[in-house]
Amino acid sequence: MNSFKLTNGSKLWEFQIEQMKYIIDTSNEWFSMVQALRQFNIKDKSEYREEYDLKAQIFIDENVLNMRNSIFFEISDSYSVIEDRKLNSKSLMLKYLELKLQNQECFESISTIDILLSALAEEINESSIVKVLFDSTGVKQLLKMLTSFYEDELQMDEYDLSFNDLFRLQIQMIRYIAENQSKYDHIIVYLKLNVLNQNILAELQSLKDCKILIFTNQYNSLMNLKDICLIQKELIDFADEEYFYHQFTRYSFDYYTIEEVQMMIQKYLKENYTQKYTDIYQELEHFYKD
Repeated sequence: MNSFKLTNGSKLWEFQIEQMKYIIDTSNEWFSMVQALRQFNIKDKSEYREEYDLKAQIFIDENVLNMRNSIFFEISDSYSVIEDRKLNSKSLMLKYLELKLQNQECFESISTIDILLSALAEEINESSIVKVLFDSTGVKQLLKMLTSFYEDELQMDEYDLSFNDLFRLQIQMIRYIAENQSKYDHIIVYLKLNVLNQNILAELQSLKDCKILIFTNQYNSLMNLKDICLIQKELIDFADEEYFYHQFTRYSFDYYTIEEVQMMIQKYLKENYTQKYTDIYQELEHFYKD
């Protein structure tokens, strides 16, 4: 496991992480963490952050991360295919297509384009007072010529996609970037996800080269206890078994093994942080009669 530390001014969140961490929180502390992650990725400082010296910092195993050695992706249900296809500097599609064009399979085609442009220049120059040269075709030039869109048999945007499909699309692009990039030492993925299902979890687990932070307000039996943090008065990391066990024994009048305490934690999370599905018709009929 790696230690992960996120700071923003006087705030500090610290935990251990292998591949993914579920951060369970029913307050608004999770939003402060997400804001710190977002702040880390912007160069400009507001007057407020300047005045109060609010600077987001991230450490993995005490090594400080910066924008040169790390890249961050936020997966969201508000992700817009329409906006992202504009390929601006923050575009996920842009980062995906950049690596696609740099793939060795494209080299021959790009070389052919350069040959054709040279031939075109020669044709123009044969009968022209003003001579021309075409610059060698690079990735940036090609990206300017592209019109991108998402297609699954038919062209689709975010309004055509289900919740799972929208998340899957983002995850699949991030996976390709993670597997084919060589620039960054650290790839951090974070998302707010209250409804965790097997399909989305499997997609997230496929991001082998990433550290994934999942903010949620629910416990799910799909989670491993060592991958869970719980935010109450403080951030409690269940990967640090010995620390939690030591803290717990200060309050307990009985002796428990670490294994017994782990079972108690899982039972506690299940009872207090699992969404209970009910039927309003049955509830009204059985419990709210006069």
